[in-house]
Amino acid sequence: MGGELKNFIRLCVLTIAVLLYSYFIAAKIPKGSPRLISLLPVITLLSILPFDLNSSHIGFPTCCCVAWLANFKLLLFAFDQGPLSVPKHDLLCFILMACFPFKIKQNPSPKKPFETKTNPNLEAATRATIVSTVVYTYNNYEHYFHKHVLFIYFFYTYHEVRRLLALAATPAQLLLGVELEPQFNAPLFSTSLQDFWGHRWNLRVSEILRATVYIPVRHISTRITGPRWGLIA
Repeated sequence: MGGELKNFIRLCVLTIAVLLYSYFIAAKIPKGSPRLISLLPVITLLSILPFDLNSSHIGFPTCCCVAWLANFKLLLFAFDQGPLSVPKHDLLCFILMACFPFKIKQNPSPKKPFETKTNPNLEAATRATIVSTVVYTYNNYEHYFHKHVLFIYFFYTYHEVRRLLALAATPAQLLLGVELEPQFNAPLFSTSLQDFWGHRWNLRVSEILRATVYIPVRHISTRITGPRWGLIA
């Protein structure tokens, strides 16, 4: 355990160091290929560091936040896009935003077209019911069909992901004192799989994947196959 803690502290120190480089040096390099080249050593290092952690409880969340989330945000930053570029942040906000899945709320209340007004008491009661059901099922596993247990564990996984993302956003709320965009938009009230994945489940991940994967792939496909087939790709 001592070695694992030492590796985690080393990862934190090195991550802060390379983000300092990104903030003070790489940010002054012209956007595009020059800045991307200057950030490649940072992206490579952040991709390797989390694999020094052996504990899944520490290693998996760290890998998601550093090797995936921070790297994708730095790729956008290389082209002066994404949450690290607009608006210009102070150093603490830059480091926290690079490593944690949160988004600062710019305009306190406009509703998005896909948002549905839901009753928070009803959603809280639904969550409490699901958690109670999971606990009861775990204690009486042998009395249920395997498929039913998997279905219940799906909801348990949802609540665990939601709890972990809420904890990950806590440093920003405590240190920056800002209002954050919600991580989820009542996914239990989704009306379809498209509504669930695109508009309600883990909105920060959807935004990053849309900016770093979907839009570039669509742009390249459009240039190769034309606008008609590029949109399908």
